[in-house]
Amino acid sequence: MITIDPVKKAAIQRRAVPQEVTNFQARALLMNMPGSAEGRTLFHDVDDALRAMGGVVFQAWEYTTIFPRDSALIAAIGAQFNLTEAQIDEMFIAAAAISA
Repeated sequence: MITIDPVKKAAIQRRAVPQEVTNFQARALLMNMPGSAEGRTLFHDVDDALRAMGGVVFQAWEYTTIFPRDSALIAAIGAQFNLTEAQIDEMFIAAAAISA
C-alpha cells in the first residue's frame, strides 16, 4: 500500500518541480491514476505502449531506478499520451510525495 503524505506533497509543491522520481514513485502514481478503460490504470496504458515500442525504450522503463524529469523516456510517454509539460510537472510533484 502506498501513502501520499499531504504535508510532504504541499511542501514539494511550494518548491520547484522535482528533477527526478524513483521508479517506485512513478509506477505507484500511475497505478493510482485512471486509465483508458474501465478497470485499467494509467500504469497499464503506459506499460502496454512502451512494450509495443520495445527496444531500449522498454528496457529503460523496466530497469531504470530513477526517472529524470528531462529524460527522453518521460518525453516519449508525454507525447504518447498527449500530456502537457504542466501535467508532467504535476505528476512529478505528486510522485515525489509517495513513499512505501
